[in-house]
Formats: sequence, structure tokens, C-alpha cells
Amino acid sequence: TLTIQKAKWDAGTNKRKFLTGISLLGSDIQASGTTTLKISTDDYATYSTLGTFDNTKIDPRINQLLGSFEGGASFQLTHSANTAWRAKALQIEYEVAS
Repeated sequence: TLTIQKAKWDAGTNKRKFLTGISLLGSDIQASGTTTLKISTDDYATYSTLGTFDNTKIDPRINQLLGSFEGGASFQLTHSANTAWRAKALQIEYEVAS
């Protein structure tokens, strides 16, 4: 099992952010499998699952509204298959509350 935990990210503002989609860029295309995406908004104490990326697609994406957070958040990726795994970046789409 591979787990990657990203550093806390706040998009340069403590205002509430609404996540509208997240893409996994530069990932290897595999015959099957998924990569799970989780989020922590309490300084890494707990994580909630946002969704899974389909590893059979080019630049897989989670499209639905993924909730919101205020201040910073940390993202965690988990891949459990017995295969190599690579990705370049997470592309996070969000809107900032006014």
C-alpha cells in the first residue's frame, strides 16, 4: 500500500473554499484499480474520503461537489494494488466564499 500525504494547503486565504473538482495529473494508466483521495481539515488528526480516481483513465478526475473547508486542508492519496504508481500533481478546482 502506498500513501502520500500532502502538506496543509489554504489557497492563500483563510476564507471558506468549496471544492468543485479534483484531477490526478500525470498518473500511469493501469489495467484496473483506483486511488483513494481523502481530506483532513483538523491538522492531520482525522481524514474523510472524498472519492476515488479510476486508474484506467488518462488524468482521472473526481467531478462532484466535494464539500468545503475554512482555513487549510491536507490531502491524502492511497493506492493498494500490487503495481507501480506514479502521478505528477493534484489539480484542485475550488471557489472562495465572498
